Amino acid sequence: MHIPGGAENIIKNHIMNSALQGLDNCLFLLDGDKKQNYNPGASIIKKEYICDRKILVSKIPESDYSNLSKIIKKMTGNKVDIKVSGNNGTINEDELIEAQKKFIDFWESNVKFLPFDTPEIFLKELDKDPQVLQVLKNDKNGKDYFEIKTKYSLGLDEITSSDIFEEQKRVVSKIDVASWQYKCIVDMLKKLF
Repeated sequence: MHIPGGAENIIKNHIMNSALQGLDNCLFLLDGDKKQNYNPGASIIKKEYICDRKILVSKIPESDYSNLSKIIKKMTGNKVDIKVSGNNGTINEDELIEAQKKFIDFWESNVKFLPFDTPEIFLKELDKDPQVLQVLKNDKNGKDYFEIKTKYSLGLDEITSSDIFEEQKRVVSKIDVASWQYKCIVDMLKKLF
């Protein structure tokens, strides 16, 4: 299922809710530029927490539980506000810790990243329309490329997001199934089954 709204919205709402519900039959695939570098030792995430490039909750000592929200922020690049019950304005700390641990486990198992910064950059590299590239010199995320390409293709000055999406779909047909990017995505999907 495609979930619109940007990575921050997906993380704070959909991923968090799925984690807290204990769903295990889903995969969230985020843009590659959203992947955070844990850089153990230089951050709140200690090398003792990591095994096979994943944070294992079982490796986080109880003495570090007060840092779980900081660990989650470092993992996701976002402050994730996990809601738990409370009484008279005081939150249930034990419930919060369990929810945070659940989120970390879910993130490491169910959140993956594209092997390129954005899908638009990948598609732009496939397309390389010289007419658009001549006009557009500096496009960091590929979105400007497809806006200009769509305007040229349709011969219009005003276009909609639906027009751009249709143009992107036309370029998808150029994907080489032998490319490493395609194979990487297929491998991620195969690991679900």
